Amino acid sequence: MENKVVIDGKTLTISKFGAKEGWKMVRKLAVLFGPALAKLTDDDYSGAVEKVLSKLPEEEFMFLLEQLTGSCLVDGAKYSEVHLSDYMFTIKVMKAVMEHNFSDFFSPIKKAMAGLGND
Repeated sequence: MENKVVIDGKTLTISKFGAKEGWKMVRKLAVLFGPALAKLTDDDYSGAVEKVLSKLPEEEFMFLLEQLTGSCLVDGAKYSEVHLSDYMFTIKVMKAVMEHNFSDFFSPIKKAMAGLGND
């Protein structure tokens, strides 16, 4: 099942992860975002980002970023280095991918992240 959403004027087509890949991702995201959730509920986005990034070595962060952005197309094309270099766009994309794939499991996190990436 795919979902189409427009982010910053670009049409994003997001695919669902397979079951096994999805469960691995759920585990990883729960470990990462669990400690950051308190920061998010206090609207301390920089604190939440710091918590997440401090728990994830650089190589693992880049792998997670590739996994999340690899499940979508931007205006019909594969996610590219050009898109990746637009940091706020990439954050919004990661949020949209997580919402599409895990909204039922991470609904409390989704509510806490509602303001993330909104101008």
